[in-house]
Amino acid sequence: MVGIGEDGLAGLAPVGRALVETAQVLVGGARHLGMVPEGGAERLLWERPLDRTIAAIAARRGRNVTVLASGDPLWYGIGVTLAGRFSREEMTIVPQPSAFSLAAARLGWPVADCAIVTLHGRPLDTLRLYLAPGRRILALSEDGDTPRAVAQLLTGLGWGPSRLTVLTHLGGTREAVIEGETHSPGAIGGSPT
Repeated sequence: MVGIGEDGLAGLAPVGRALVETAQVLVGGARHLGMVPEGGAERLLWERPLDRTIAAIAARRGRNVTVLASGDPLWYGIGVTLAGRFSREEMTIVPQPSAFSLAAARLGWPVADCAIVTLHGRPLDTLRLYLAPGRRILALSEDGDTPRAVAQLLTGLGWGPSRLTVLTHLGGTREAVIEGETHSPGAIGGSPT
């Protein structure tokens, strides 16, 4: 498994790049596969349900199969699923910085002081478990609609003004930072960040 960032092949460590370049089979989402020029490798696009693609990977045992994943594949990534299906001896894992560590770096927040949550593939209400006055939360979005939904959730719950920062395409040429603040009457003792 090779973690790949928005900077594509250029950002890979030499070992990660070697695994991609020598792969007989490349597995990934359309975005990840699009970062790698076409070559001689067979390409497998993740299917839904994931079990189909995992079975296809298992059927290719003995070949050089490289799975591309976002950032750190073992932090809420496909690596968690694959580690539960394949033995450690069958895998080489080369992580990149996670979206969480990149976001923390841009914000100047120590990761250890943040609540870390993914909203990707999980209900928005999951966020409620992490809300507390003054808490810094790093949340991975499901999609482009997630930030608005988070703002609506905070407003609906009566949180006072809460600063929200949306970071997109971290580490790439299209990286962007959008900052805003929610507003709601009747704060309940503080504002999550």
